[in-house]
Amino acid sequence: DNKEKAFIFDLLRNLKIPFSDGKEWCPSEVFEYLRDINLITGNFNRISWTEPGIYKITSV
Repeated sequence: DNKEKAFIFDLLRNLKIPFSDGKEWCPSEVFEYLRDINLITGNFNRISWTEPGIYKITSV
């Protein structure tokens, strides 16, 4: 359920693992959703690729 997801996402964030960006319910969107419904708080790192081998990590 969402509480379990929030717990796992929080653990991953604390390990400094970035959440991928993408389309339709990618991990970074799920994190934002869990944050919007107040199951998790704070920023996380988002990773997105602009082309093969080239990526960008941002704090969201």
